[in-house]
Amino acid sequence: MQIQDFYRNITSRWILLTLVTWVVLILTASTNLLLYSRTESMKKQNTQLNTEIALLKEKKERIESSMNELNVEDKKLSATLNDLLSASKKSGVLLGETSIAELNEDEDFSFLPLNISVKGNYNQIGKFINLLEKNMCFRINEIKLSTKEKKVKGIICTIKAEFISL
Repeated sequence: MQIQDFYRNITSRWILLTLVTWVVLILTASTNLLLYSRTESMKKQNTQLNTEIALLKEKKERIESSMNELNVEDKKLSATLNDLLSASKKSGVLLGETSIAELNEDEDFSFLPLNISVKGNYNQIGKFINLLEKNMCFRINEIKLSTKEKKVKGIICTIKAEFISL
């Protein structure tokens, strides 16, 4: 009897020990697998972030080079925009899209090419152009009038001009 009890005791402990060992082994393996998958996703995120950082650096360099190429003082640019806004308010036209190209330099002066879009009637557009011409800093090169858009009432005028700075 004592031998049988001893044998049962050892056998039950052995089974229990085996089960605990397998559970610990399975938990360890699943934890390692989970950590490995998280590591792989973190590596992918790290790679994506590095490529985005590189793209942002390139964009920053392009912006800085564009700013250097434009090389226009803020006061001159502000004065140009203020003149345009003032002329549009006085004439009654709606100032639309305005684009500025690179600063060009001549022997005696430098000029900033502008494309200006305004909307209004003939009288308003004429007054706007007259106000720009009175300003000694603007030189108008081309004027285009169009009424292509049927939904929009009025005339759309596209002006190619130059802001001259001495």
